Amino acid sequence: MVEFADILDGIEKSVEPPPRDAGRAYRLFEATFDLNDHAAPEPPKPQPRELPRSGFERLIDAYNQFMKPDPAAAARAEKPVPPPNYAAILADLRRRKRSVEELSALRRSVAWTCHPDRAPDDQRHRAIAFMAEFNAELDAAMARRRKSDNERRAAG
Repeated sequence: MVEFADILDGIEKSVEPPPRDAGRAYRLFEATFDLNDHAAPEPPKPQPRELPRSGFERLIDAYNQFMKPDPAAAARAEKPVPPPNYAAILADLRRRKRSVEELSALRRSVAWTCHPDRAPDDQRHRAIAFMAEFNAELDAAMARRRKSDNERRAAG
């Protein structure tokens, strides 16, 4: 992944100021006041200058320079991801006793892997049904765990 500092370095390197002509001012001064006894030289012709690039254009240049396509990412994107085993996840939830913190972490990890928005279109209805069932089971398990924790504190 490209770091923001690398992008800024690329922008700074891509925008180098043109070299200054130190003798230009002196030549203009000499031509204006005719320091020599000969006829004044022709005034220098204006040279076409490249317009300064906007910040947006420099940003696009840096983006194009550092964000070249990654062949490994393309290979990963082409490999299909197998669907999660919904039955095994529910069986594990019902089988193991977990703390409330572990159950919250499990909810986040299952939501990340099994959320209906991440499922293929043909599997979306199964993912919706699974997430509804999983969340109901998880809420019941968390309620049981909190109740047992409260009873243990009251007895102790």
